[in-house]
Amino acid sequence: MECAGYAGHSFAAHDKFAVNRLEFYLGQLIKRNPLSATTKAFLLITRKTLPLGKLHFFQSLILFLIVLIGSAANGQTEKPGIKLTVSLPETLRVEIHFSQPVRTLSFLNSYAGAIGLGQRIDEFRASVPLKVVAPGEVRAEHDVAELSYRIRLPLSTRAAHVSWLARDSGLLLLADLLPIGLAHNDVDISFDVPDGWRIYSSEAANGSGSYFVRNPSKAVFLIGSDVKSISRRVEGTAGLDVAVVGNLPFKEQRAASGAERVLKKYVELTRFRLPAAANLIIAAAPLARGEKWQAETRGTTVVLIFDPKASFKNWVAQLEVILTHEFLHLWVPNALRLEGDYDWFFEGFTLYQALLTALELKLISFDEYLSTLARVYDSYRSYVDTLSLIEASERRWTAVGSPVYDKGMLVAFLYDLEVRHHTHGQSNLSGRYAELFRKYAGKTVDANEAIMSVLMLSPTIDSLLKSYVQNRRTVDLQEPLQRFGISVQPADAPTRLRVATGLTDEQLRILRSIGYGR
Repeated sequence: MECAGYAGHSFAAHDKFAVNRLEFYLGQLIKRNPLSATTKAFLLITRKTLPLGKLHFFQSLILFLIVLIGSAANGQTEKPGIKLTVSLPETLRVEIHFSQPVRTLSFLNSYAGAIGLGQRIDEFRASVPLKVVAPGEVRAEHDVAELSYRIRLPLSTRAAHVSWLARDSGLLLLADLLPIGLAHNDVDISFDVPDGWRIYSSEAANGSGSYFVRNPSKAVFLIGSDVKSISRRVEGTAGLDVAVVGNLPFKEQRAASGAERVLKKYVELTRFRLPAAANLIIAAAPLARGEKWQAETRGTTVVLIFDPKASFKNWVAQLEVILTHEFLHLWVPNALRLEGDYDWFFEGFTLYQALLTALELKLISFDEYLSTLARVYDSYRSYVDTLSLIEASERRWTAVGSPVYDKGMLVAFLYDLEVRHHTHGQSNLSGRYAELFRKYAGKTVDANEAIMSVLMLSPTIDSLLKSYVQNRRTVDLQEPLQRFGISVQPADAPTRLRVATGLTDEQLRILRSIGYGR
């Protein structure tokens, strides 16, 4: 059987079938692969005008397109290419090849107490005229496809939170190096660093040495001439990677051992396996007067900066105490998809849970547990609290004082005691984390509604939570702690929390469930 062809040619039925199949596959490739608008339009035209008389030509063309699109499916789609060149001292040159031309560029200007970040950026270069309209704000008269600029990165007193370069090391946080518009786009990053320097990151390098980064706002790179790293296999996790740089009084092996203990504890607590390895970066850098350390968790990476002049009786124990808070952030909020402002929980409640974890790991004593809460209470009383915890979360960076931290931690303390009382010491705040992940891991829902649904266990507990989280009740520890056998002395600062004499059996059961008398 034959059919009429194009331009006087005739083709067998199987050739027509082949054309139909090619047309079908081309349609599927167009539908499933992330192509640019121009490329997709071209392919659609090709599909609609596929002539029978040009079968062999189009077979070759389609084969070429399949290879091209197959590469796109494997992550080789058109995306911004970025090169970071380190020029000592303290200077970084950034070159960007945009996948889509831009005319306006905005950079992060403040973060975590560091202000004027946009003022570090200058020497903009492009093929079209550029105008700096404000620190961190640049506009072009025409589309910009390629751009370069210089960033001066002196050591900052906020060294855990913003990028910096020192004589032999540096911390590069892409969130304050790249335009905000690229913060959540896939990008290719390459580096040009001084001879002998290493690059450490949770981001995986490809065969050419560059990095494909899916979420630049969370990407962290440690660079330096003396970066030491170690990897550990930790049961129930995808692993632990630790990198250390600078003049620190402990080796990476000791740091990894301490980190491993805390990581195991949180795997047990949450019963949730993190999708990627946990990464810990430890560096030495001068901090603000009175600060011994700073920390921040981004994505799967915890950054911990120690002041080289700081002194601790037991450095590794201090490291573990810090990580009881920071490592829990790998789960809450980083492993959740909850929406909304719920800093009161992932900061305030996490601070209290970290205190419990430090007590359980015997990093602190029960007296230190009470002393810490007393200091937080004095800090809380040093300012006027007029906000609910949800309101404080919404205004975290503008409110006076730190109610998200202090008030959140104190409410977690009262909540924990109420749960222990309600369950006769058989349950506590710690047990609610596993329930949170069981019910909401992978779900995009309102954070405050989800967390409240997990925390509410009885009418008394419900009332306590609502009064502080949703309403504007202030925290007064005097009366509620008496019920649980803890006295608040004296009424004015500095506060001391003490276990009362003549405890009832119930009070003793509750306090022992926390760690009293062990």
